[in-house]
Amino acid sequence: MARRCLINKPYKILFLNPRAPQVFQDLACDLASHWPPSLIWTEVSGVIQFQASENLVVKSIPRWACYNRRNYLTRAFSFIGYFVYTFVKVLLGSSKSLLFIVTTPPFLGLIGCLFKKIRKQKYVMLVYDIQPDALIGAGIMKMGPAASLWRKINRVILNNADAVFTIGEYMAEKLEKNFNASKTSLGHIAVIHNWGDTESIKPLPREENPFVRDYKLEDSFIVLYSGNIGATHDTETLIGAAQKLKSIQDIKFVIFGEGAKKQTIVDAKEKYGLDNVIIMSYLPQSQIHYSFPSADVSIVTISAGVEGCLVPCKFYSYLAAGSAVLAICNPECEVAEIVAQEKCGKVIALGDDAALAASILHYYKNKDDLDRARVNSRNAAMQKYSRKNTQLYIDKIEKIYPGCDK
Repeated sequence: MARRCLINKPYKILFLNPRAPQVFQDLACDLASHWPPSLIWTEVSGVIQFQASENLVVKSIPRWACYNRRNYLTRAFSFIGYFVYTFVKVLLGSSKSLLFIVTTPPFLGLIGCLFKKIRKQKYVMLVYDIQPDALIGAGIMKMGPAASLWRKINRVILNNADAVFTIGEYMAEKLEKNFNASKTSLGHIAVIHNWGDTESIKPLPREENPFVRDYKLEDSFIVLYSGNIGATHDTETLIGAAQKLKSIQDIKFVIFGEGAKKQTIVDAKEKYGLDNVIIMSYLPQSQIHYSFPSADVSIVTISAGVEGCLVPCKFYSYLAAGSAVLAICNPECEVAEIVAQEKCGKVIALGDDAALAASILHYYKNKDDLDRARVNSRNAAMQKYSRKNTQLYIDKIEKIYPGCDK
């Protein structure tokens, strides 16, 4: 729940993120603990809850400013709503506050750019996905005047930022072509990997997992797909593998989330009689922490053309849960590289539903290989992709914003 700040001093950091996933909540809380008091404007609802620290004030945004994924028009209106809402809030706030801004919705960084110009307010950008490159790569948008203008606006936003963070080396390599990182106060792009919630999401015996019990999956081999089911995800390969394995009754594909391509899965389930596919909407956070550890194998997909533009957050939750990971993507991307290096699963070529089905069947029949991959996933999460990575943000921000000191 939102809480009032009892301190009259200006907020040290203002976080702008309309829908903060757990990884961003961790980051905001840890930065606020280092620089209290800080504040975030974000959605707080039945699905999206935010457990604030004593140093972080959480302000719930109005419904019309909440991220609405129903279609492209509702997304645009919600983006505009959040932009206008936070613009007014920042305008009424102190120029001494550091603005910490994410790249979704598009152009949100213009708030930072504008206030830096008119009152020398500092801001940093966290690039979770590279747009319009991802939309162009996915075939949703064509390279034309609109995309060119979008890129020019991005260049202005990033060139004027005091620091630019991103979540993978492949993304940093692509970003380097889109702006001049030497113009930032930090002088380079800071690459800091995301993480899973290794405290709340961890391996759990099936007999102790309420998610497994509630959905009567105790005797099933669970293949999990969680989160956004959007245009940048290869759902066709997933559907094809489900078709090939539908005769094996105890292999269950559990898919929960929303997005532009969810209906294709719903339609395929009905058309092909895929009783082995269970489809759900987004789960409340209280269930998510149990759903990830339920999986024997978890699926992450990145469509052709968007490699280096994003790294799905759910991937790190899969690692934290100790699940074997099957990555449907081209090999030249962050996820494929981590899966190969950590030996925590397999990389499947895009469109190769036969290879995906064979890999699932391999883990289904070979428990030793499955257990080895699962242990490697959890070890990778604990050693490289845990909440300890928030300290890396603190180290970088201290270099570019002395005014944020306690």
